[in-house]
Amino acid sequence: MFLKRLTLLNIPLSLEGKELPSELKAKIMLMRVAYDKAAKAFDDDMQQVLKEIKKEGYDERAQKINRMKEIDGKEDATKEEKKEADEIRKTEEDFNKETEELNKAYSEAYQEKMKEECDMKPRKFAFEGFAKIIELIGTDGAIKVKWNSPEALEIPKEEFISLIATNLVDNLE
Repeated sequence: MFLKRLTLLNIPLSLEGKELPSELKAKIMLMRVAYDKAAKAFDDDMQQVLKEIKKEGYDERAQKINRMKEIDGKEDATKEEKKEADEIRKTEEDFNKETEELNKAYSEAYQEKMKEECDMKPRKFAFEGFAKIIELIGTDGAIKVKWNSPEALEIPKEEFISLIATNLVDNLE
């Protein structure tokens, strides 16, 4: 679902003065909304899992550890602040172990959740819509895409079209 969503988000509706037909733009936008809703539901589920596996008081302990680091970074920390940081430091090792356990449990829950079937009915393009996308993008050169990174990556257009075909086109035969 996530790869399909990211692929959809990178399909341009217009490029170099050319535009997709209005019906296809509408379909792409509706598909984006559907995949966004599914991704949001997944994120909400994982936030609930995190709440359930986090030990009581964890957030408060995390704030204290952050306070200790803040004080440690101050050049003009007062005697009282240094004493406060030293008291918090006594709990740091236990907090780090707790965080490690939490991260491991969350990672396991995340992997299990990823194995579950998504309730969302897959949304796909018919061959005609796919052909219009190819016509817009072209096959020569590269296209800039944003995956899960702040910077856009340039990938060959043929590779991007292959991603669209693999993940978002109905009946590849």
